[in-house]
Amino acid sequence: MGRNGHGVRAIRLAEGDEVVGVCICREGGTVLTVTENGKGRRSDIDTYRITARGGKGIRNYDVSRDKVAAVKIVDDVDDVLLSSQEGIIIRLHANEIPLQSRYGSGVRVMRLGENDKVMVLARTDHDDEAQTEKIDASEAEAEPTAEQLAEMEAADAAAATEAPEADPEEKE
Repeated sequence: MGRNGHGVRAIRLAEGDEVVGVCICREGGTVLTVTENGKGRRSDIDTYRITARGGKGIRNYDVSRDKVAAVKIVDDVDDVLLSSQEGIIIRLHANEIPLQSRYGSGVRVMRLGENDKVMVLARTDHDDEAQTEKIDASEAEAEPTAEQLAEMEAADAAAATEAPEADPEEKE
């Protein structure tokens, strides 16, 4: 099969990794990351460097804490809808979700039952008349310390210097 029919490798995944979302970046947007356990945070798009096709990508969330359920690019004027496995749906104003570094763990954006988890994240038009949930930022964990942040950035920089391996199935 030729390149046109087969496609090209976008990202090289490590064992156990998976893609949970793909977004088109736009000026002024932020990356909204929501975990299966209902934590969420927005991060500035500029903190995500551009990587080569077929590379390993960059860290978006520390999955040792929680698995990422979804990502979306949102603007301050958007609302977001979250839906859980048990069928609970809530609406939030995107601008109420705190802006954190991409190393932050986020805040509780959805309260879930014991065996429930976030399944779907959708972006929708802002509606001041719609009933929305309020974010409780008091549960937010502290941002990483300067030392922790330096370690994570060094690990990301080291991964960035690794050249993508040639894909044996891909022919120029």
